[in-house]
Amino acid sequence: MKTIKNEDIKSLQECYIIGYLATDEKLFPSIGEEQKAVTYLKKNPEYILFYVKPISTLPKKLFEIPGPFENNLFIGFEKALENIQMPPDFWHERDIKVKKNSIYDKLQNKLILFKPFMKKDDKSKNETYYRNLVVYDIEQSNISFEKRYVPLPSPGISSYEFEKSIIQQLPIELPLYNNEFENPEIIICDDYIYGNLNWITSRGKRILSSIGEIKKIKIDESFYEHIAYKVSDELMFIDEEYLESIKININERGSSIFQKEFIEIYKDAFKSEWQFLQSFKQYVLQEGLCYKDIDLYNFHVCVKTNPLTIISGMAGTGKTRLAVAYAKALGLDEEHYTVIPISPAYTEPADIIGYLNTSKEEFIPSETGIADILKRAMDKQDELFMIIFDEMNLSQVEYWFSPFISLLEMDEDERKLTLYNKNSNCKNSDKYPPNIMVKDNVIFVGTVNIDETTKDFSDRLLDRANVLTLQNVPFIEMKDMFKNRKKIEFNNFGQSKFLKAWRRDVEIPIDVYKENELKFFDKLHQIINSVDKQKGVSYRTLQHIALYILNIPENEKGEMLIDRGRAIDIAIKQRILTKIKGHQEQYGNLIGVCENNEVKDSLLYELFTDDIARKISDFKHSLEEIKRKAEEMYYNGYAS
Repeated sequence: MKTIKNEDIKSLQECYIIGYLATDEKLFPSIGEEQKAVTYLKKNPEYILFYVKPISTLPKKLFEIPGPFENNLFIGFEKALENIQMPPDFWHERDIKVKKNSIYDKLQNKLILFKPFMKKDDKSKNETYYRNLVVYDIEQSNISFEKRYVPLPSPGISSYEFEKSIIQQLPIELPLYNNEFENPEIIICDDYIYGNLNWITSRGKRILSSIGEIKKIKIDESFYEHIAYKVSDELMFIDEEYLESIKININERGSSIFQKEFIEIYKDAFKSEWQFLQSFKQYVLQEGLCYKDIDLYNFHVCVKTNPLTIISGMAGTGKTRLAVAYAKALGLDEEHYTVIPISPAYTEPADIIGYLNTSKEEFIPSETGIADILKRAMDKQDELFMIIFDEMNLSQVEYWFSPFISLLEMDEDERKLTLYNKNSNCKNSDKYPPNIMVKDNVIFVGTVNIDETTKDFSDRLLDRANVLTLQNVPFIEMKDMFKNRKKIEFNNFGQSKFLKAWRRDVEIPIDVYKENELKFFDKLHQIINSVDKQKGVSYRTLQHIALYILNIPENEKGEMLIDRGRAIDIAIKQRILTKIKGHQEQYGNLIGVCENNEVKDSLLYELFTDDIARKISDFKHSLEEIKRKAEEMYYNGYAS
């Protein structure tokens, strides 16, 4: 006789199924006292049981488990109802007949979501199991119980990430669609339905073969009318007949998701980005600098996804040299990058850009040379340029950087930097036109020290920049890293086509997030906004974090160089926590205080360590930042 594995039983017990109270059955299993949908256990009338008839696909392995499965009915006992809300006195009711009627009234004509619970018969000589169940939800529904329904999964990622996984032959994770079910014929992802799926299995993982013509169609409004039940965004049940019509529709009207040219372009971009990052890491070491890999990857992703990246850290960590190393690793020469030391005397844009001398009718560029490099960048849009503002907070940034702050959130075609009024007379207008277009081929990087000589950033600037802090590398690790550095051959990545190829966009950024992640951000916004109505988690911030997640590069095996949980953690620290600063009177309860190395009375710390947060990330970086702020609050009554 075949031995039943414990892992098979556990796996079956994770399968979602829908059904209804079997009131229309003519013959019930002999285990019950009466031939009714809700009755008593024949051998022990103190126990109430009920029968549920499944109307959705059942896992095949269920039929391989020996045991009674009369009329395909699942059996439930009182304990199976603990996940749903019963009448207030139900669990304390002693009258069995009253309890039986309560169960009938609660379940009658309702759609029931449940999972199997395989109860082993310890008294049987042979290994047998009863098909019991655990109810997870009930719902008043207008669907027909005569029809069959099919579980329809979603990978819970963006369509871009989904299609990328197919190209790279990575496993497709279907979080709520159990492996005991057959491979799905269609999949939902973002606003699309994918069909013509050719599945292969490798080491127990589902992989979609890119061989064949996978097609997709846009979801229309009629689709939602055929959903029988929605467990979450990652699993729903639809009418089996409607599924067949979708498959026909995909075959006839669906668009192929891959063209051969697209696959080759993607693979080339992936390969070149990986090569660049290896060159960048080694070049940094050759320059006598030493950073953790995750800091270098983080810096690269920030540059890819945002017009302005600010590197923060203690003096002497080589922040400016890191930015220069990045420029040189891209293959940029001094015509294509410049370092602008910021002076405390800078108080207006003309100090770094220049001004129109109306008496001489001539534009006088600033000695920074920023007008010249921006003009070159406008004339050579197929080449990359990089402008590095060294110690940019020695002066109040909003004074001299104000024109750029306004440009940072505009679309590429709208970023027009005005040097002077176009109606003014200017003899050297051929060299310095009244307006310069600042395109995506210009990278802005700033470095900052945080001490008593520097100025704070405004929320307006922080809302438009990634502010990353470099981690310290232990000296013993540093020694090993320098010992193992390698000589590199440089490729020229200085053409703007490379950065554009490496950059990934998504039509609706919020679709990048999973449901539990959005719930976390909602909660984070509520906590911050309850303390300061001018702060919180804006939609723009969510967009930037989504792009950050989407643009994490992969290694040669297709693995993300920064895993998703860590990416969310880092992005929150860089985009949200930077704006949490102020006096104890207002921010004390939000930030808390750190006493004896322990954070106390902190709404933020509580949120980042609760069960919802832990399912997303350990939030190592965010918690360290909250702790740092709490220490400042304890000692100074103010957190920066």
